[in-house]
Parts: sequence; structure tokens; C-alpha cells
Amino acid sequence: MKILTWNCQGFGKKYTRQYLLHFSKSENPDIMFISETKQKGNFMESLLRNSKFNNWFLVSPMGTAGGLALAWDGRISLEVVHYSHNQIHALVWDSNTNVECILSGFYGSPYLE
Repeated sequence: MKILTWNCQGFGKKYTRQYLLHFSKSENPDIMFISETKQKGNFMESLLRNSKFNNWFLVSPMGTAGGLALAWDGRISLEVVHYSHNQIHALVWDSNTNVECILSGFYGSPYLE
């Protein structure tokens, strides 16, 4: 099972979006966790529709801060068991390797308040 995680620092720039699509295709991860998307659900859904992933779970940012995306392809069985503004926890089953695990992706804001 191959997992890609990335703090993208926002998808406002076209170059960042293009890089994500290129990187996900070239590295071919089974699961991708993206933090600090800074984008609402509709925007992220349209971006992920153009990727290799056909499943995703999104946590919208608060204003222009934060935002999380967890995406996976059909080879993986994934169930989100808990999420908040800063984290996503999921139960993952990889039928190819017969491995079950818990995946925790989180983002910690650099701002104290």
C-alpha cells in the first residue's frame, strides 16, 4: 500500500493543482492525504474528479485556513471513523496484501490562537 501525504499550502495557484495531478499519476499512490487545501468542498471535488482517485472525504477550511482531503482508489476499502477540523482517522483494508490498519492524517495550524 502506497500513501502520499502533502501539505500543499493552498490550491489557489494553477501550478499547485497541476503539480498535484502530475505527482499523483507519476507516483501512483493508493491513498493520498492533503492538508491545508484552503478550498471549499466543491472546488476540491472538481479537482479530485480529474485525478486517478474515485473516492474522497473532505473537511472544509475555516475561512481560508486549513482544509483536509483524503482520497483513495478502488483497490482500497476505507472507512472514515472520526474527523475534525484538524484530523481524519480512517480504517483501511488492502485486499491485495490482506492488511488492515488505522490511518491518521492531521494538520496543526502554526497559529497559536
